[in-house]
Amino acid sequence: MSDNFKTKEELSAFAKECKMNDFCHLLAKKIWRLRMKVKNLKKENKTLKLAVRRILDTDDKENPSELPNCRICMKNHIEKIFNCGHTFCMQCACKMTDEGACPQCKTKITGFTTIFY
Repeated sequence: MSDNFKTKEELSAFAKECKMNDFCHLLAKKIWRLRMKVKNLKKENKTLKLAVRRILDTDDKENPSELPNCRICMKNHIEKIFNCGHTFCMQCACKMTDEGACPQCKTKITGFTTIFY
């Protein structure tokens, strides 16, 4: 046995404390990662809200009685907004999701949200 520990119990207690410190360190890292994820999601949410507000404000000024059309097919009404803030109809949004990148800004598509008018 080491000179620092007089009994097996002292050695066992020290080993438990070391394991607890490792666990606490891992837990602290996980908490930090989750906080960063929340921060990034809040930033993305703010970007999406601003994009929707900008689209709705622009559309109200240009044609208050018409719903905006998709910038890809130019036929269908805009229904979806990507994580980058660009908007498309449902059909084009599904195609873009399969392709993986926004056709306007080339941002990786991580998801889209339905826009309700």
